[in-house]
Amino acid sequence: MKTFGIVGLGMALAPHMASLADLRGRARLAYAVARSPARRAAFEATYGVAATYDLDAVLGDPAVDAVILLTPPDSHRSLGGRILAAGKHLLI
Repeated sequence: MKTFGIVGLGMALAPHMASLADLRGRARLAYAVARSPARRAAFEATYGVAATYDLDAVLGDPAVDAVILLTPPDSHRSLGGRILAAGKHLLI
C-alpha cells in the first residue's frame, strides 16, 4: 500500500479524494495540509481525516511515499522542489 499526503485543500480536492477512495486498499491518505484553518476544519468535517499546517511533518515521515500538490500554480516550483528534495514522489 502506498501512503500519500495532500497539500492544498481547495477546489481541486474533491476529485483527488474520490480517486483515493477508489484506490482503497492500495493507497492511504496519511496527511492533509493547508494554511487556512477554515479549510482544515472543513476537510476534517467532510472526510474525517485530521488536517495540519505542518508540511515538514509530511516531508519528514518516512512512511509517506508521495505527495499530491493541489496548491495554486505559482507555488508549484517552491513546494514541489521541497517535496522532491525530501525524496517523495510528486503528483501535480
